[in-house]
Amino acid sequence: SIAARQELGLPLDVKIVMFAAAAKSSYFKDPDTLWAGVKRLATLDPNLFFLCVGMELTSETDGIRAMGIPYVSDARKMAQLYRSANVFLHTAKAEAFGKTVTEAMACGTPVVASATGGLVEQIIDGQTGFLFPSGDSEALAQSTLRILNLPLEAYSAMKSAAAAQGSLF
Repeated sequence: SIAARQELGLPLDVKIVMFAAAAKSSYFKDPDTLWAGVKRLATLDPNLFFLCVGMELTSETDGIRAMGIPYVSDARKMAQLYRSANVFLHTAKAEAFGKTVTEAMACGTPVVASATGGLVEQIIDGQTGFLFPSGDSEALAQSTLRILNLPLEAYSAMKSAAAAQGSLF
């Protein structure tokens, strides 16, 4: 939302892609697919802005327009971050239950996530976001662009469906 972006000092005139930092040592969080997907998105649409929660990140990181925010313990601020984003990315190779996925959806932010584990139960593909084959950074990028390029009415419907689905958990 505009109000969330203003409060956080984020740009108002760009589409924001949010993700949580995946530990580089965590095989199951699949940081390689995440970073490859982010770099591909930055190539396909240089106007995108990337918001990474959980690590320091600057616009100089890999040549992408980005801001990193260290670990956030304040629930209100975290909700504002989710609300400021147009889409949330999640690339886990194995996930029983994606807490950040549910949090993002509960804030009305559609999610693009790997089709694995409990994520396939949390996300209604095509309605609350999109699922992509685990490890496929190109599919991650294309699914993200599908959301970002939806007509306003369809995007608003996806945001509403995400909020309804996220509130169930």
